[in-house]
Amino acid sequence: MRDSRSTLRSWLRAKFRDPRPILVSPYRGYGTPQVATLFGRVLRDPGIPAPEADDSAWENLLATYERLESDEIPGVVVRGILEGMSSEAISDDEGYFELSFQPAQPLHPGWHQVSIEALNVDAASVIGHVLVADAPGIGIISDIDDTVLRSEVASPLRLAELMLLENARTRDIFPGVAEFYRALQAGSQGDAQHPVFYLSGSPWNLYDLLVEVFDSHAVPRGPLLLTCLEREVIIPKLTGRNVLQAHKFGQIAHLLATYPAKRFILLGDSSQRDPEIYQQALAQFPGRIAAIYIRDVTGEARDERVIAIGHAIQAQGVPFAYAGETRILSDEAKRVGLIKA
Repeated sequence: MRDSRSTLRSWLRAKFRDPRPILVSPYRGYGTPQVATLFGRVLRDPGIPAPEADDSAWENLLATYERLESDEIPGVVVRGILEGMSSEAISDDEGYFELSFQPAQPLHPGWHQVSIEALNVDAASVIGHVLVADAPGIGIISDIDDTVLRSEVASPLRLAELMLLENARTRDIFPGVAEFYRALQAGSQGDAQHPVFYLSGSPWNLYDLLVEVFDSHAVPRGPLLLTCLEREVIIPKLTGRNVLQAHKFGQIAHLLATYPAKRFILLGDSSQRDPEIYQQALAQFPGRIAAIYIRDVTGEARDERVIAIGHAIQAQGVPFAYAGETRILSDEAKRVGLIKA
């Protein structure tokens, strides 16, 4: 059914020639000094105006619709240049592309710019960014919804209201999150640059909104690892069904494999299955998890289960904290020497 819909949409676009410009949209990539990867998408520019704090619910709803009803462009040859290296890819049926770079000389740690252009369509050149992390030390993996960003996942109606009727200027993050994450990034001596990765079941269509929310609140910059927009993502997200566990665990496993010498701090919340996923990661990757911190955003019915998981995690010698306030999680990280006292 999906293939026939894609074919029909492609025919309609060719027939009626959509006048909107083609947009190459890169997502923050990551890698090691030896290999770096950047993902992105080729779309028709939705023309969404910059958000304002006083935008009406109707204006926000229209902007959300434009994000979710994306018009992707397949078959576009995309070229990226990183530190003189060139990589090419072709956008797939959903407009996604992946550029991979393997330099002759190792890349230095930190952010690198990637110049990106489309070779066979008329589209403006853009700049993407790749985070290169060296092997040893600490990494940070954080969930987004109800861990950094208030999303009310446990309440489907409130979740839908926030997703559909709010914008990047009106969405809230939890108090103290930006400062806590900057402290984790700086490490126990206050001078490190630990990489931060953000994990979510939200679709890539919301990437620009999430980046703007994070930037406006000075949350540390890092790659966002989102999902493709499908009914099996959006509907379970609105109904609270836990079908995104494989996505989250798979991304965590990939990061641990990419950086085999790093130990990771995992941050999540109690509204979905983050405690269970992180416990699974600890079991499958012993010695690789530096600490697990869970934000309490649910009621007493969930507490018993999360606390039991926490005891099992601590029994393996891994620091664990479960609290509703960022300050308490931060104090625990100070206590075990993960951030500067």
